[in-house]
Order: sequence, then structure tokens, then C-alpha cells
Amino acid sequence: MKPTAQHHDMTKVAALALRVGQERQRKLKALRTAFKTGDTMRALSIARELCGIEEKEVTEQ
Repeated sequence: MKPTAQHHDMTKVAALALRVGQERQRKLKALRTAFKTGDTMRALSIARELCGIEEKEVTEQ
């Protein structure tokens, strides 16, 4: 059975989801490392990035 265009699109979406998940996992590991080493500013920066919070929004609160 020949793959359809829709199947190809779904495969591309699945591959993208895997890459996004792997990048998120890498950032979470960096966040844990920053906390363990006491690098609070780095940990906060990574946490903001993961949560989609920009620096400007944080400083205005």
C-alpha cells in the first residue's frame, strides 16, 4: 500500500513533535543542573523560557 500525502504530513508532524520533546527534555535537564549548582539566574532564565514568560513581563510584576 502506497503512503498517502496525509500519511506523509502526519509523519512530519510526529517527527517535529519528537524534536520539540527532545529539546524540552534538554532544557529541563539544564534547569535541574542550574538549580543543583546554585545558578539561580540561569535556572530562572530557563524556567521563563520553558513557560513562555518574557523578561519584560517578569520585571513589570
